[in-house]
Amino acid sequence: MLYIKFITNLKIFVFIWTYFNSSFSERKLFIFKVVYICWLS
Repeated sequence: MLYIKFITNLKIFVFIWTYFNSSFSERKLFIFKVVYICWLS
């Protein structure tokens, strides 16, 4: 259970890191992807 939590937190961290290191167009695409993933789950 802790392992899953760690992986989830790691994914969130990578997402945030990618977001702040990307350009504006990439950010729009990123937001779209996040919304799409959230909508699917």
